[in-house]
Amino acid sequence: MAAGIVNPFAGQHLRPIWHADTALVDLEATLDLAGASRHYSKSGVLRPASSAAQAELFRTAASSNTWLTSEDVKEQYPWLNADFGALHTPGGQVDTSQFLLDTQQKLQERGGTVRRNAHVTGWTESTRQGSITLQSGVRHSASLIVLAVGYGYLRFPALNRLNLHSVKGQTVEVSHLPGLKLALPVCGQGYVAPGTKSLTLGTTYERDFDDLTPTRSGQRAIIKLTSSMIPRLANAGVTGAAAGVRVGVPGTRLPMVGPIGRRVWIFTGLGSKGLLFAPHIARRLPAWLENPEHVPPEIRVRLRQTTGP
Repeated sequence: MAAGIVNPFAGQHLRPIWHADTALVDLEATLDLAGASRHYSKSGVLRPASSAAQAELFRTAASSNTWLTSEDVKEQYPWLNADFGALHTPGGQVDTSQFLLDTQQKLQERGGTVRRNAHVTGWTESTRQGSITLQSGVRHSASLIVLAVGYGYLRFPALNRLNLHSVKGQTVEVSHLPGLKLALPVCGQGYVAPGTKSLTLGTTYERDFDDLTPTRSGQRAIIKLTSSMIPRLANAGVTGAAAGVRVGVPGTRLPMVGPIGRRVWIFTGLGSKGLLFAPHIARRLPAWLENPEHVPPEIRVRLRQTTGP
């Protein structure tokens, strides 16, 4: 959630995200429940076309969006390189740090408990309850446990059979450029997201990686990519860099939800669409916990295929 961009479409072919319209509504409802609506800028997302073929594809999607010709772009966004036009889609940008802080505060106000840095080392279950063990040795029990894990799933042998893969992503922070009035995120060749103190540029998709630190090569690749959309970024001053890992389900753009035991569930595989998938699924999760068969088949728990003699 590095940049907090909410975009209902995926990839260069503008494929609609699974349940995108409902997911946007659920995100707004969750922001409201958390008292965090002020941290969501519904500016939309600007998507410049990179070719004539892509421009034609974008124009066919313009019924529920706004298509901008290259002349429109030059008039409204003179800093953007969009010779083939651009699409203005719904969505926008969430300040994810503030959203999470507000959510935790609201949870505690409603009687929930938030423990930070309370690392889970394992879990057990019986017919009536599940129990988790923390690094401190403390154990907590409940009738049901939901493991909402990301890259940390690899630490647990019991989760290694889940059909998941990991993709490293890097971002670069650059200082604001004089005269560049960027009031909405731009997605196409990478992405550029405005912030109060800097711009966030992304991202890489690295399936083979040795560590989780940002690299100079990743930084150069991101700047080269994003400056093809906004040429002035080629000379922007770098103020920081970050890296993380997306966990997804191979062959899909969907998460993974469901029971992995009698009292333990998994909720993972959100990839790069956590801001859309998480609220949408979370608002339905209580009903699914009561009736596991109601989990949509396309997001049910998947195990790796094993081969043997």
